[in-house]
Amino acid sequence: MLRFFKRNIHAKLSGKKWNVFRECSAKNHTLDTCLRYMSSNVCSRSQNKVTKVLRISLFNLKSFLEVRPNLKIVHLFRDPRAVINSHIRTNWSPVRANSLESVASVSRSICGRMADDIENAKKLKAEFPQRFLIVQYEDFKNPLPKIRKLIDFVGMKFTSEAYNFIDIDTNATSGSKLNGNHPFLYREQLEWRFVRVINRYCSNIYKELGYTMFGSEEELKDTEIQPVTSPLPYALL
Repeated sequence: MLRFFKRNIHAKLSGKKWNVFRECSAKNHTLDTCLRYMSSNVCSRSQNKVTKVLRISLFNLKSFLEVRPNLKIVHLFRDPRAVINSHIRTNWSPVRANSLESVASVSRSICGRMADDIENAKKLKAEFPQRFLIVQYEDFKNPLPKIRKLIDFVGMKFTSEAYNFIDIDTNATSGSKLNGNHPFLYREQLEWRFVRVINRYCSNIYKELGYTMFGSEEELKDTEIQPVTSPLPYALL
């Protein structure tokens, strides 16, 4: 983890609060020392603490919500075709770019887990409606109004600093193509033979989350065919 952080350090340190870490690092302290110093002097004193957790299942989160009354959880779903397309292009992923067997195995695993998460998410949302929120990656093509709703949900203030950061980072108000959010790029990049395999294991996920199931390569590439229903089942309206 520390090696990963060190390789990506310039991309990760955004915001004035990271000045504490920068000053520590400038004194040639170790990365571990500076992260601990950052945690004790900034994170522990902050009114709001936000953590991004990857690939966590929802079956055991009820206990967290029960013992932490001030905890709020936002769970993000994304089209499994886009997830697998991303994995194929990531060095650490077990998906091998030229292996149908590898794609089939990962599809089975991802969509099996997503099916469980969908059921658990429904239960958590019903039991903790003010503290558990379901969102979908594809709903953030125009991110600014959606992020406003997220910030309101967690009880934080939407400041001018946050607005400027979002606008600059995503060109949200300029009408330009977004830098980091390309929800349907898989339609251009993912080979049809892989999509056909993913369909075999994930059609139930498409139905639950409002994703279009393409029945042929022609449909996959046809931009006239919408890739999602409108609105999405868990759109932030």
